[in-house]
Amino acid sequence: VHYVWFAVMMAVVAFAIVWLLFPYVLYYARRRRLYDSPNYRKLQRRPVPLLGGVAVYGGILVPSLIVLIVWQNSSISYMLLAMTILLVLGTMDDLYDLSPLLKLLIEFLVVLAVVYLNGNSIDTLHGLFGIGILPVGWQYAISLLAGVGIINAINLIDGVDGYSSGYTFFAAVLFGTVFALAGMPGMTSISFIVAGAVVPFFLHNVFGRKSKMFMGDGGTLMIGTLISAFLFSILKTGSSCS
Repeated sequence: VHYVWFAVMMAVVAFAIVWLLFPYVLYYARRRRLYDSPNYRKLQRRPVPLLGGVAVYGGILVPSLIVLIVWQNSSISYMLLAMTILLVLGTMDDLYDLSPLLKLLIEFLVVLAVVYLNGNSIDTLHGLFGIGILPVGWQYAISLLAGVGIINAINLIDGVDGYSSGYTFFAAVLFGTVFALAGMPGMTSISFIVAGAVVPFFLHNVFGRKSKMFMGDGGTLMIGTLISAFLFSILKTGSSCS
């Protein structure tokens, strides 16, 4: 299918952009002394620079804007806005240690906005426990809990080398494959773009001796937002998101 090749091409563009941006972001993180320092809860033995998510963001944003122009999909624009808000939120937390309650509140509001504006939510359990279509209130409640849960789960696993980026790669490829089979070209492209963008980060994070960097809260909150949006698009009954 032609749009699958387009999605793969956009993934290659995302890879190239992150590969080029990474050294500059790493230099900035070191210059500002933005490190994740070792403690009794963490596995690293030395401080590791943060802000890797900023490079990944650049790799996702540019080809995603091309996809938005090609497919004219408002749902994509809402996702890009949501991921930008949480990138800024997480980066501010990396820089200034924001209140956890403030972060959680903004996460809930962003997920709520994504669900409302896109019209995509977990609206059915597809027969699980004998439950089909959910009442609207339950749709919002379950979607909010799932979305915020995914965002914070990815945030928590960033301290293990390759874990958050490796998980994101496989999840994005899986979602992209399902979107392709469902005939959703826009979402297929965005999924493959996310997969392509995290590969350079994964390589530096796992194999780089002098170039190792963590995503930081900005990157993990951003990725979690996108994965949540993918999930809602998959589980929405009769989703029309292209």
